[in-house]
Amino acid sequence: MISTQLIELALRAIHPAPTEEAQVGLRTALAVEISRALRQLAEVAAPTNLLRRTFTVTAAAGEAALTTPLAASEPLLLNHLRRASIYITGYSTAAQWKADRSSLSFAATTQFPYYTLEGQTLVIRDGDGLDHYAGSVIIRNAPYIPLLGGVPTSLEPVLVELLVACVMPQVERKERRAS
Repeated sequence: MISTQLIELALRAIHPAPTEEAQVGLRTALAVEISRALRQLAEVAAPTNLLRRTFTVTAAAGEAALTTPLAASEPLLLNHLRRASIYITGYSTAAQWKADRSSLSFAATTQFPYYTLEGQTLVIRDGDGLDHYAGSVIIRNAPYIPLLGGVPTSLEPVLVELLVACVMPQVERKERRAS
């Protein structure tokens, strides 16, 4: 799907149908709101496996900055990181989530590495609470914000609804001013 197709679908979904004159302004408003609608789509799809991908980062001294996945063209949806599987080189099982940095310092089973999120940094510890880990961290099945061309066909109707919802307050304000 390209932006012009999405905008036309959104215009057809607005009820009552806007006049030709109103459509000119709406096309601009819809174009501006596409990125917000894509973010909302990622949030809606986060519990599903429809928008998932793998990211890799490197850790040093038990910390891995998520700067690169967050700046990617299809960025990691950070607030849903716990839905991903975090794999640390040297361990055969996924890392286990801990609520915060202080809970990482408690001794736990050494079968698993542990992680938490502190700002935009993964903090990683082994079962003994040691922070010496350095190496690759693979973030599998991580929710992300897609590019418009990467939206699965099954989610396109949802994206249209979300885009319309983004501009409806503007449409309603204009209608109130006109009457």
